[in-house]
Amino acid sequence: MSQNNKPTLHIWLLGDEFVGKTSLACRYNNEQYSGKYRKTIGAEIFRKDLNLNDNLVSLVIWDTSGYDGFKKKHTPFLRSADCCIFVFDVTYRKSFESLNFWRDEFFLRAEKNPNEFPVALVGTKIDLENEREVSKQEAEDWCKSFSIPYFECSAKDDINVQEVFEAMTAKLAMKCIPKGIRICNNK
Repeated sequence: MSQNNKPTLHIWLLGDEFVGKTSLACRYNNEQYSGKYRKTIGAEIFRKDLNLNDNLVSLVIWDTSGYDGFKKKHTPFLRSADCCIFVFDVTYRKSFESLNFWRDEFFLRAEKNPNEFPVALVGTKIDLENEREVSKQEAEDWCKSFSIPYFECSAKDDINVQEVFEAMTAKLAMKCIPKGIRICNNK
């Protein structure tokens, strides 16, 4: 497939600040982890090309800020989303309790059908098991109520980061590549 014809898939990372969205994106995209907190203002965009089933696919990962002001800034861009990954920190219960807010805001602003749109939940910082405030079972139960997959990972220790993005990209590729659609969600 030529460089100009590759499908572009937009994956959004949403969740409270300090949950590790930037670390997750950096670990996946650059195979690096810095350990230094860097506040995301607005959104940071990561791009990565993948070869999926002999098809070149371009991922655009939107790492968003975790504050309520994201609503007004991101609404026009959210409509380009092909997938959304909700992120929380397993060591910080409030970030888990905020998931319904993030889910509701995303589907409202992105104008997507929650019953058909691909999403996943990621619990970060599993390397801090002794500080865990949210059990794996609680997160899995939340996911069951929406029929979405759950992943636990650590950007610091590089645990399951690749699997999160590969699973979601494979799901999107099955939906988009056979149709020859450049951007999956074109109306």
